[in-house]
Amino acid sequence: MFATLTTLLLVAAQSDPQIEVMVTNVLNWPQSEVPGYPGVTFRANRFSLLDVSANGRWVLSADTNGAPYSLLLRDNGDVLLDETLMAPWAPTEQVIGFDYYSIDSNGEVVAAVKTRKSGVTYPYLMRFNGNSWVVEARPGDPIPGLSGGFYGSLFLNPIAIENGTTAFTNDGLGGFSSGFNEMAWADGVVLAQIGFDSPLGQFGGTNTTWGGFASYQGMSMSGDGQHSLIRGYLGTGNPDVLAYDDTVMIQEGFPVPGSGLTQNVGQFYFSNISADGDWWASGSNSSGNENWVVRDGTLMAKTGQPIISGETRLWTAIAGAPFWFASSNADVYYIGGQTDGTWGNEDVVVYNDTQVLLAKGDPIDLDGNGSYDDNVEFFGISSGGGVDHLGRLILIIIVRDTVTLNTGEAVVRITPGSVRFDLSDLIAGQQATATISGGTPGHIARLAYSLNGAGPTALNTPFGEILLSLSSPWVDLPLLTLDAQGEAVWSQTLPANLAGVSIWMQGAVYDAISLKLTRGRAGVIQ
Repeated sequence: MFATLTTLLLVAAQSDPQIEVMVTNVLNWPQSEVPGYPGVTFRANRFSLLDVSANGRWVLSADTNGAPYSLLLRDNGDVLLDETLMAPWAPTEQVIGFDYYSIDSNGEVVAAVKTRKSGVTYPYLMRFNGNSWVVEARPGDPIPGLSGGFYGSLFLNPIAIENGTTAFTNDGLGGFSSGFNEMAWADGVVLAQIGFDSPLGQFGGTNTTWGGFASYQGMSMSGDGQHSLIRGYLGTGNPDVLAYDDTVMIQEGFPVPGSGLTQNVGQFYFSNISADGDWWASGSNSSGNENWVVRDGTLMAKTGQPIISGETRLWTAIAGAPFWFASSNADVYYIGGQTDGTWGNEDVVVYNDTQVLLAKGDPIDLDGNGSYDDNVEFFGISSGGGVDHLGRLILIIIVRDTVTLNTGEAVVRITPGSVRFDLSDLIAGQQATATISGGTPGHIARLAYSLNGAGPTALNTPFGEILLSLSSPWVDLPLLTLDAQGEAVWSQTLPANLAGVSIWMQGAVYDAISLKLTRGRAGVIQ
């Protein structure tokens, strides 16, 4: 959907992991054109926040080379907002910003949006309900659950909770004096208000009220909306704290409890809560030379440790490189950081402490033809990302064209594990062969194809809702059973009248308790 599709040439099968480049801002690469804006490309190195839902839906803000300058892009290619638009909910006001946003598994987006009219800026908390934008809150509106309170002008940390409700923080509350005019709110309930509420379990025996909340990653929620993670600072002395369900888990000036770390926390980098309620955080200690990442207080990685068990390369803190992480509700997690590799301090992404998924210099299959023939390599970790409940990682990475040496960013989806899908040349009148390999012998394999696009299309299954890289309607091919080598092959002669037709295919392997999707493949029948 983002690119002119090229012929599939099976030259050398791409090894694990399987990486799909969905959109990029590297000049002249196929996926760099803005969908729906002919001739307009994404501006190099200007992807902003990427948010990912539990089933793998994503939303991204990006700058472009020319009008519309900045836009909000959803994974199906829909541009939900751009800076040339008059606001659909306020037709006399022009959209000028959408700095914070979140997406749920239904593709609904909650965003803090600003508009302007006659030099006056108007902030809103908006929800895109799948069809249109709806105002959820605006300054001056009464706040449900807070008697005498009115929304202030700063809507921050908007969250589209998986259960269909909304959470956010709001600063500048009306009806309260300074020092009491900021809150964290979720589904009609005030979770915390500065000056009034004190998180429990403060280290050192204090009982200080909240003094403020972080503007980025200041709050996150579990998918059912029952658990919160709030990051901010306390009023007296202003130590940073991270509170899970209103109880302090980490506090600046003290070691991380249960982690085995002995130095005091100096600062936080990132924090988040997974769909099933596990909380994560990364930061560094006061000495400045020990970075760490923890899950529910358990140390997952730190400076000086092997990047995975049995590796000789170690995590390094040179240049103050913070740890990045992402996790799903299937006990799948990824950690990114810097290591003392052959390139010097190279960025790496590791999977479940078992595999180095990406390291600087690794090749990437840009056009999805199953071959490393695009002169593209992984160059580093950018910002933003998440994991769907099938364990696929969606994130922004830095990539490099090894011929021009141009660098930029790409939104990629990475499917770990050994299950893969390979496809022969597609030539009308000749036999085409599709192979699924790397699975467990005896498991069921399924293939499907679409002549209508790459989706994504949500499908309810016994394993939960999944996103197919196929547009509806698609055609399911007969079921296959993996042989003793974990392989299944489908072959068919392509009708002569299909020459020139674009086709999209995807495979899956499953049994009674698990499902693994392959990457999607796309091509033109020759």
